[in-house]
Amino acid sequence: MNQFKSLYFLRSIFIIFVFLSHYSNLNGRIILSTGGVVGVAFFFIISGFSLSLHNTHLLEVKRLVFFYKKRLIKIFSFHLLMILYYIFNIIVHGKNIPSSFLPKLILIQSWFPDSNIYFGRYGVSWYLSTLLFLYLVFPFIIKFVKDISLKVRLAVYLFYGLLIVGCALIFDRSYLKYIFYINPLVRLIDFSIGVELGNYFKTNKFKISPTASNIMVTLSLFIFIVFVLIGEIYYNQIKPVNYSIYWWISIILLISSFTIAELKNRKGLIIRIISYKIFRIFAEVSMVFYLIHYLLIGKTKRILDILNINSIDIINILISLSLTFFASIVLHYCIENKIIYYLQSKIVKNLEPTKL
Repeated sequence: MNQFKSLYFLRSIFIIFVFLSHYSNLNGRIILSTGGVVGVAFFFIISGFSLSLHNTHLLEVKRLVFFYKKRLIKIFSFHLLMILYYIFNIIVHGKNIPSSFLPKLILIQSWFPDSNIYFGRYGVSWYLSTLLFLYLVFPFIIKFVKDISLKVRLAVYLFYGLLIVGCALIFDRSYLKYIFYINPLVRLIDFSIGVELGNYFKTNKFKISPTASNIMVTLSLFIFIVFVLIGEIYYNQIKPVNYSIYWWISIILLISSFTIAELKNRKGLIIRIISYKIFRIFAEVSMVFYLIHYLLIGKTKRILDILNINSIDIINILISLSLTFFASIVLHYCIENKIIYYLQSKIVKNLEPTKL
């Protein structure tokens, strides 16, 4: 099954949401508090969805090795460059390299319930740590989804969810963000939702008219906006549910409606609008964008302060967003892609990539 152009559009929107969650206005207020939590939930779900659409029979040894090598190369290629940059920056400023950098280096920091380890300098890399775990367990998740009946799977998910809630009740409230936002074992649920959804689309045909599919897209967008508004207004009141669980329905509706609309009406107005190449580029550089956006937000703000052109919030945001986007394009196509291509030619060259 080919990649859906509509998913490029959604990836573009949600990476901007993440960006806005880390951008504060002139009064020091975060532009979009919910942007980070909904963006991260979306990317874990869409990762499971995309992998489920394009990967099968991974427990065959050769395919399993091929899958793992490709995913490890994808995650570590640019991550190691970012680690080197931060270490160099620390040394230049005459500071000691913190002990928390070792877990970050090998991407195990999301397993430590200490914010100094999973956040701190280069804090955004916790996402890669959790994603690495999800990639490692994906072949077993997809086998579970394909081979086990729906009733049994639902029972397992329910038990797993109750177990997590039970753990949350035992631990101090200061650990709630770690448990519901960072912890790979909890994010496994987001990822599994995506895998289930992808498997459903892969094994079912949808008898729906193009007009009905466009109506579904419109309704899903409306529902999502309502969820965002409620989540923004009551951000602190609905913690920790808004770290993930709160967004499941709206994200599932968005992915499902956009995918169905593209399947049923590829030449429709909505699909033509969201198929512009800019969205594909944004989606392709989204990982690099994510890793550098927090760094570039700070540097852009300092430059704007020096130039004394930081008086209007919308202009500051557009400048910072544009610079981050441009830098992501350069780094992705000129550096990351070349590293990935080189490593794959050396490490994965003898493995057959058919249908993976």
